[in-house]
Amino acid sequence: MNKFEVIKIQNKGFTIVELLIALALLVIVIALGYTFNFYVFRSFDIASKQSEVQQSVSLAKNIIENKVRYSQMDLLDELPEEIEPGYQAIYIESGVVKYIDEDGNTSDLLGAISGNVNMQVYFENKGDSFLRVYVQGDIDGDHEYNIDSNILIHKVTDRSDTIQGSDGTLIYFYVPPPPEEGT
Repeated sequence: MNKFEVIKIQNKGFTIVELLIALALLVIVIALGYTFNFYVFRSFDIASKQSEVQQSVSLAKNIIENKVRYSQMDLLDELPEEIEPGYQAIYIESGVVKYIDEDGNTSDLLGAISGNVNMQVYFENKGDSFLRVYVQGDIDGDHEYNIDSNILIHKVTDRSDTIQGSDGTLIYFYVPPPPEEGT
């Protein structure tokens, strides 16, 4: 046999059984990959929504704490017809925490940060010096998170023991100006 001779190879191709086995293995690999991919994206979505709820609830509680600390407060069922100068209010409207500043301007307490978080706020008189604030949030009834805090305030004039921050209920408060130096 000459070393330059062409070796003839017989090509038979794949049998139908070999093709079916390869196809079955391919389907199994694709199904496992799709399941894993779906699980990862679903887990990321759940974690993202839970993080958004926790961030919004914590931020709302901190802002409310900072605004009402050392204030003189009325717990009201509805906003007075005329807001007295220097008074502020926090209330819920359609699941959004609203804030009225001392100049009477209304805005979202959290602005765009709250995203699609549905908020509820509860205020409870805890004696003459403390107000309990309970903030709860959720997205579409899921991913619920809540937090509460007792806030030291100057004085509470309560008209009710507990006020749930559903649409229309609010806290109405006055933060006295800081004492002038030298007085």
